Formats: sequence, structure tokens, C-alpha cells
Amino acid sequence: MPDQEKYLIEGNVMVSEVIYRVDLVVEKVPNENWQKINAEYRLPSIYVLNKEFKSLDDQPGVSQASGLIKNDSAFDFDSIAVSIILFDAEKQVIGVNKTEARTVLAGEERYFSALWFTLINGQVSSIDMRAETNLLSDE
Repeated sequence: MPDQEKYLIEGNVMVSEVIYRVDLVVEKVPNENWQKINAEYRLPSIYVLNKEFKSLDDQPGVSQASGLIKNDSAFDFDSIAVSIILFDAEKQVIGVNKTEARTVLAGEERYFSALWFTLINGQVSSIDMRAETNLLSDE
């Protein structure tokens, strides 16, 4: 959506160097190439509650992020994706993950979790989790 900021997470990408950050900027396109949305349209209210990150004591080297997706909109969604970013005390990204919940009904709260099967390099001091759906999908 216009002026929206979001995380783009793609896992299992092999790289030869450590990548600390990548910024993708979408250049402004001339207005005649855009289609106007109804002026009364509002983004659906989808957010994450009860954010938690922990190491699993019974599985060395495995960590888990979890929470509740809250679909506080009037619409059912076939798919809601959750992006998870882990930060250290200096606000540097030390871990990313994503997961998806299927068929989330209007007003529903849905538990989710995502696992890391490798050690997180650093101490997690804060977490950002964002829930979103593809508003242009017919589903």
C-alpha cells in the first residue's frame, strides 16, 4: 500500500559474506499508473499479541518465537503471514524468521510459533513481529 513499510524475509539463501542489512526502496511512479482505492478504505486491523522469544531447554540450540495473531477486522483471511525480527541491545538484527497462519476468521485470535534450529549469534533484547495479508488476493 502507499507509504507502507514492511519486512521482506526470504530464508535459506546461501551467501558468501555476512549481510547486515538490505534496504529496498520502491521509487515513486507517476500518478497515472496508480489506481485509486475507495477513500473510505482502511487497512485491516491485524496485529500480534503476547510476543515471546525463548530458547528451548529440552532442545539445545533450538529457539522459538511465538505469539497470537489478532484479526480485529470484519474480514476472514485465507492467509496471514508473520515476520519476526530479533534485535540485540544495539538494535542490530541478529535473527529473522517468518511463519503463516491459514484461514484466520474475523475477530479470531490464533496462536503461532516459529523455530530456529541454529544458535542465535548474540543476546536477544527485543523482538518485532508484524502480521499482514495480501489484500489484493481474491482468497
